[in-house]
Amino acid sequence: LIGFNDIFVSRYTLPALSTVRVHIENMSNACVGLMLERLNNRNYTKKVIIPSQLIIRESTSSVSNDN
Repeated sequence: LIGFNDIFVSRYTLPALSTVRVHIENMSNACVGLMLERLNNRNYTKKVIIPSQLIIRESTSSVSNDN
């Protein structure tokens, strides 16, 4: 089981919830930049990749095929 955005409570649930941490600062900077470009008549599609990080906690465990 994995959550998203590494909310504060994730590490304190039982078991601690694994999560994907999204760097909000990067996302907000990209958003403002894209809006300004659009207001300045950018008329092409632009792909933006926002860094993220997988935080493994107790809610995930390795799976083995040892029977």
